[in-house]
Amino acid sequence: MSGNSVLSKSERARLASLDSYQVLDTHPEQEYDSIARLAAYICRKPIATITFIDAENQFIKSYIGMEGGKLLREDSICQFTILEDQILEINDTFLDLRTSELACVLGEPNIRFYAGIPLITHDGCRIGSLCVIDVVPGKLDEQQMHALTALAQEVVCRLELRKKNLELNDLLHKYEDINTMFNSSAELYCILDRNGTILFINNIVEKMFGYTIEECLHRSIWEFFFEDDTRVLIPILELGLSTGQKNFELEEKIKLKGGGIKWICNETFCTE
Repeated sequence: MSGNSVLSKSERARLASLDSYQVLDTHPEQEYDSIARLAAYICRKPIATITFIDAENQFIKSYIGMEGGKLLREDSICQFTILEDQILEINDTFLDLRTSELACVLGEPNIRFYAGIPLITHDGCRIGSLCVIDVVPGKLDEQQMHALTALAQEVVCRLELRKKNLELNDLLHKYEDINTMFNSSAELYCILDRNGTILFINNIVEKMFGYTIEECLHRSIWEFFFEDDTRVLIPILELGLSTGQKNFELEEKIKLKGGGIKWICNETFCTE
């Protein structure tokens, strides 16, 4: 498949799904090696691999009984596996028109038997395969096929968990960056919901007004204002929100924790 080929909509979706797991060109991982080893043992085959297939290449993530690395997609048998919904079994590769001329059949690793099952993600994309291989013709029995199917499902479960962990780590990094930016500011920043409840406030609030962040969160911002001011400010906020305005620069008096008053010009962000 040429890099210049026009990809179908389904293939673009498949490649996007594969990319979201961030497994291409990564180091071998023991948890996947254990699954490949178990597949080889149950199916009584000398070779087992877990592979992922992009537009042009097959990446061998885990392998037992052969060398890993990267192969051309067009030279792999797994290119046919990802077209299936269930196990693809080729009892003798010399007798199958799809495989008889492939380099992996005519040369190393001299594949004569192949059984592979697609790795189908939760969004229905076939991103790779779990397969067992032999250098002589063969066949799997029904129990071996069931086991291979279950092991493929376990690979997908681990991929989904990996993806969720990556997304969580990304979210945490973004939150840390935002938190650092807000808390390094000498100005007061406050994020509210539409009811005026404080969702976030930076730590300068303690220096400016004496309140800790914990004393401010989940309380109405109007608790810190004087009643005469709220009658002026609330209509301003309501009018702005009704027209889609999200942030406001307001000048107001704030009640200090230890008593007293402080005038500030505050920038407030309101969310849905």
